[in-house]
Amino acid sequence: MTIFRLANDGMLPYDEALLVEGQPRVDRYTLEQLKPFDAVFLHGYDYKDGLKAWDILASYVQQGGSLFVDTGWEYWIPEWEFEKAPDVLPVDRLTWTDYGMATEYELGVPEAAGTVDISRFKPLIWEGAPWTLSGAEAGDVREWGRVVLSAGGRPLIVAGEYGQGKVVWSGMNLIGHARYGDPNTEEFLFLGNLMRWLTSGRHGLEFPAPNISREDPDRVGLSFAAAPGDVTWLFWREAFYPNWHAYLTDSAGERELPIYRGGPGFMLMPIESVADVANVRLEWLPSPAERIAVIVSGVGILLVTAMILDGLFLQGNGFTWVKIALIMRTPKPFLGEGSNREWAERKRRELTEGELAPGPRIYQPNEAIPWMRPEAEIASEASGPANSNGQDLEVPETIEEHEKLLESWLSETGHSDDAWAERLLGKRPPDRETWRG
Repeated sequence: MTIFRLANDGMLPYDEALLVEGQPRVDRYTLEQLKPFDAVFLHGYDYKDGLKAWDILASYVQQGGSLFVDTGWEYWIPEWEFEKAPDVLPVDRLTWTDYGMATEYELGVPEAAGTVDISRFKPLIWEGAPWTLSGAEAGDVREWGRVVLSAGGRPLIVAGEYGQGKVVWSGMNLIGHARYGDPNTEEFLFLGNLMRWLTSGRHGLEFPAPNISREDPDRVGLSFAAAPGDVTWLFWREAFYPNWHAYLTDSAGERELPIYRGGPGFMLMPIESVADVANVRLEWLPSPAERIAVIVSGVGILLVTAMILDGLFLQGNGFTWVKIALIMRTPKPFLGEGSNREWAERKRRELTEGELAPGPRIYQPNEAIPWMRPEAEIASEASGPANSNGQDLEVPETIEEHEKLLESWLSETGHSDDAWAERLLGKRPPDRETWRG
């Protein structure tokens, strides 16, 4: 975004050229995608396949495109040194080095440098040390290259014509140098002059404003004159956003157009029409993530509604019926030992008959602990229990009898004096009603 702010500050006004924000990966472009543009500006770029990237750029320049590339940003670009530089660069070899703390510059190629006062350039110094750069020797400049800016006889910026196009190479990180400390307006002017030289001779024709129809905020219709067989750029002054899609309709049918972020954040579209009149439809469409979010929200609303209705009208059994239906229809191999099917059949029987199937008894505390149970319940079970020999057991009828029986057992087994026995007898509540209260 730095280059956009610099252009807005006067380096390259928008009435002279429209800047388009590209993606960092150069090797993701094709030659056909680059052809509509007058120039490619590489600063802080990236690529994974260097051979592919430089081949595409070389073909682009050979067929009439212009290229500015700055290799002077160490670690922010893939390569700042070349034992053998790509053919599209006007230098044969690059090394990461410095030219000393140079304070004077030499200027050449006035048609590319333009009118600029190099005495106002900042010296090649950073924090009291030499400014490091991607440098070359004078003998490394290729035959078709011409030195535009140098320091101590060593090139900093070289320009030249390659094939049908033009190239400007910088090894000093010109933008970073101009912005370091107090911004240097003379260096920004110099960069703007280099860009003007790259795009010189490319004069566009401005057509009348298009006819606009907009009955919906998310849909715009544009009808305008076009140049058949050439690229007509449609600059729509509305904020760029990826959800916008453009469709061109002419005598060849309808097709989608790319939308670039051009100028100060607006939409720029290349129109290649076969007719004198082109019609473009701009439409806002939700992204895949937004569509998924709508679906998830809808499913969530349906589930909540189903849970509410299930609780109001089916006593919470609606989801149980759904689970039963799914399990009953699951293929046998997925059921293991058949426990899922047995569960489903039992649940279906319970729901159909309106009663719970028998299961293990769950004891309440007053059923499990004798002194918590009423005496009437204990007496009613006195004749029921029997020992392992089939003989009836004498079940104590009162709390006192329970206590005597426990003390007798402790005495007979020799545990009556144990601390454990004292703790056991001491923990029993002396009065059942008091303990309950």
